[in-house]
Amino acid sequence: IDNSDTAAVLIKGEWQTKGGGYGINQLYDDKPNELKTIRYTPNIPKKGQYEIYAYFSKIKGRSSHTQFAVNDGEEKPLMLKTSSIKELGLSSGEWVNIGLFTLPEGRNSYLEISNKGTDGIVTADAVIWEPVSKKK
Repeated sequence: IDNSDTAAVLIKGEWQTKGGGYGINQLYDDKPNELKTIRYTPNIPKKGQYEIYAYFSKIKGRSSHTQFAVNDGEEKPLMLKTSSIKELGLSSGEWVNIGLFTLPEGRNSYLEISNKGTDGIVTADAVIWEPVSKKK
């Protein structure tokens, strides 16, 4: 789901738009004095385990951490330290694994990105839910 998908993305607060990233643009915030969130709500085709990935573009001044909340029936707050983002090669960004979650079918789960408690720029661009196959 890209940040521009108005049917699946709920934006709270005044985020700024910047070109680049995954797709034509990304959202960012550099003023953490007002709480802002972006909620990505997928349509999960079948109950099961899913890896969630968020896209992080290369950007100077990124916060040392980003707040996430994943709802799989219960909201689970998570914090991603920027130092865990491995930027490889000359790409403009990286897909970062947020974690493995058991999700219900339908539009009952979400991933939310927040600027809460950050100390620099927070970006929100795109999120992928990848089903995990039990066959290996």
